Amino acid sequence: MPYEVHDLIGDRPEPVRVLREDSLAAALAKMVAHDYSQLPVVAGDEDKTPVGLVTSDSILRALDNFGVTTRQLRVRDALIPPSRLRFRAMPTSLRCCRTYRRVARC
Repeated sequence: MPYEVHDLIGDRPEPVRVLREDSLAAALAKMVAHDYSQLPVVAGDEDKTPVGLVTSDSILRALDNFGVTTRQLRVRDALIPPSRLRFRAMPTSLRCCRTYRRVARC
C-alpha cells in the first residue's frame, strides 16, 4: 500500500531550528534543551529556506573572535553557510559498503 508524505509525517512537531536574527543565547538554549550540538538556520518565520547551520563550535569561535557575550551576538555571526559544509559520501554499492565498514571510507 503506497503512503503519502503527510501520512508518514503525521502529527510530528516542527523541527527545531533558529532564525538568522535570533540571539546566540536563544540558539544555545535550544541546543541545550534538546541535547543537540547543531541546529539548522532558516531565513525567516515565513521563509523557512535553510541558509546554513549553527554549531556549538561555531558559537565558541564567534564568542572568541568578537569577545562579547551570547546575548550581544546573533546567529548570523556564527552561521556556517552551505558552501562551507562538507558531507561524507555514502557508499553506493554492496562491495563498496563492505569496504566502507572496513576502512571507514569509500
